[in-house]
Amino acid sequence: MGRELAQAGVDAFNARDRAAMRKLYASDATILNPDSPIAMSVDEMISGFDARISLGSVLADGDDVAFEMTWTGTHEGPLEMPDGSELPATGLTISFSVAVVLETTEGLIRRERQYYDNLGILDQLGVT
Repeated sequence: MGRELAQAGVDAFNARDRAAMRKLYASDATILNPDSPIAMSVDEMISGFDARISLGSVLADGDDVAFEMTWTGTHEGPLEMPDGSELPATGLTISFSVAVVLETTEGLIRRERQYYDNLGILDQLGVT
């Protein structure tokens, strides 16, 4: 189930299929990442960049799944910065590695935690 769930998420993200992505998550799911201490929504994951992700290693233990992915995209829209300001589209293409941990219940994601190098992303966008 672990690889299949991770691949379904990657495929839905790459297709920009919000409906397919929502079907993978429990109605009360939380998505956490280094950009914000506030949980984000599925729709917020698909904004600001024309991006694709590719799946790497996947590990599963019961209802928990961890995987690596590579995220590559072009910055085409405003990006909210940590101080609340917005970085306008730069047109730059960036790439970075992401580690993801999923907690699932009955085959649905109830909590997703993403880990990546935010400073490295900002450096690629020319902000640092």
